[in-house]
Amino acid sequence: METMPTQNLDPQLRRIEADVFSRMAVIFRRCRHLVGFTLQDSAEIPDDADGGDGGLFVSDIQFSRRVSEDEDDEVCRYINSTVADLVAEREEAVNLLRDRTFARTLH
Repeated sequence: METMPTQNLDPQLRRIEADVFSRMAVIFRRCRHLVGFTLQDSAEIPDDADGGDGGLFVSDIQFSRRVSEDEDDEVCRYINSTVADLVAEREEAVNLLRDRTFARTLH
């Protein structure tokens, strides 16, 4: 996982990072059995793999229980939709999302 210390980010990037983390929190609240996932650049996937459209794709998705293929696909679509919306609103967010792993926080 690639991390960026918040104190080193300019104020605009801090706002984008806060938006990223709030949207990731929504994903984890909605997908109760999701434990974590990684977002990778679709240029990094093999040609024969089912990947993204030149943007980011979900990899290494983990659940706390066994899920059906349909559930897995639904969660991936939801993550992809959330990420696509975020990047459409804030193009700079792609640099904060690429090659990052997001995991559920347990308290």
